[in-house]
Amino acid sequence: MLVAEGYHKDYYIKNKESYKTSFKKWYSNPKNKEKMKEYMRNYMRKKKQIKKENFRIK
Repeated sequence: MLVAEGYHKDYYIKNKESYKTSFKKWYSNPKNKEKMKEYMRNYMRKKKQIKKENFRIK
């Protein structure tokens, strides 16, 4: 869940609810859902890239 930190953090601070419930509310908005998907895509792409680079070094 901490992956969405950047997007979800402002919402979380503003509403002062528990992290889980505020995340669910934030995620129920379709626009935010798209943001999250995009973020995850980029996140996984970076992870793969790092693995490839590590493999090349060896």
